[in-house]
Amino acid sequence: MQQKIIIIIVLIFCTAFSFAQQKSFLRLYGPGDSLFTKGHFAGTTDSSIMIDTRHGIREIKIKDVMTIRTHRPQGHNALIGGLIGGLGLGIIGLASGEKKQDDGTLGGAFHDAFTVTPGAGFAGGLILGGGLGAGIGALTAKPSQRKIFIVNGSLPLWQLLKADLDEIRAKH
Repeated sequence: MQQKIIIIIVLIFCTAFSFAQQKSFLRLYGPGDSLFTKGHFAGTTDSSIMIDTRHGIREIKIKDVMTIRTHRPQGHNALIGGLIGGLGLGIIGLASGEKKQDDGTLGGAFHDAFTVTPGAGFAGGLILGGGLGAGIGALTAKPSQRKIFIVNGSLPLWQLLKADLDEIRAKH
């Protein structure tokens, strides 16, 4: 019963992360190609772009933006997949481990040779799940190219590019 609950919690955790990845992720760069904010795309106005950051939705004036880049790097998917897989299988390994016991067979050597302790189960699950999750995350990464929008703080240029960004938002 305890293992079923843990598996359900892990599946809910994985599902939440997969839905969180549905929004378009943007990076905004200022003068000198310096990153000044990043977050999920929330919308546009005639003179600004809305970014959903960890601290809430921010409205960034276009005059401060030189470049907008879409998508996270491919390594991000591998990292998230590795974390989800490693923690998920690590928890399952932790729950399925048994304490060492002396069952009268050479001081419990036979029992200990064929069973894992909770710590060893967690470590094994972490390593195996982390590797599998990272591999799956890398394979399922979107093969599309990162789009780069050069705005240079220009409102007339922004009006042309705004429709392309809104189209990206509509796809997600």
